Amino acid sequence: MRPLPNQQQKAINEMKLRLYFGFILLFTLLVGCRQQATPAADQNLDVQLEFSNSDAVGESNLAITITDAQGQSITDAQVEVRGDMTHAGMTPVIVTAQIGDDGRYHAAFEWTMGGDWIVTVSVRLADGSLVEQTFDYSIAGAMNMDMSDSPMTTPEATAEE
Repeated sequence: MRPLPNQQQKAINEMKLRLYFGFILLFTLLVGCRQQATPAADQNLDVQLEFSNSDAVGESNLAITITDAQGQSITDAQVEVRGDMTHAGMTPVIVTAQIGDDGRYHAAFEWTMGGDWIVTVSVRLADGSLVEQTFDYSIAGAMNMDMSDSPMTTPEATAEE
């Protein structure tokens, strides 16, 4: 295989460089064009979050009330709730809330571990805008270690076989 003449090698290197910078530009545009959420207060919305059990590890039902500046309920939104522990390494709890007959959004939520949580309510309004409100909770208790539904074998069961 004989080497390419300098002109051809130079053209290939220039093309590689253009492709590289093109991908960087495309990536920057895609990341920069993402819609940012607006705090609920900036949209003149009031978001209230209530949990049936907000003080201990385990199952809880949540209810979200969203009202506009005139106090009218917003009932045509898409609502997602994300619970994150304040320390790294924990999987977030993410649920979608559905509108109920009472004009509030409802969903089942599980506090998977005791500790400090940040709960973010994301509301996609009918006009497509995204609004968020965060809430801080401190949950008592240890991690829920109930693995009765797990298909894993326990060391005791393995030893008996």
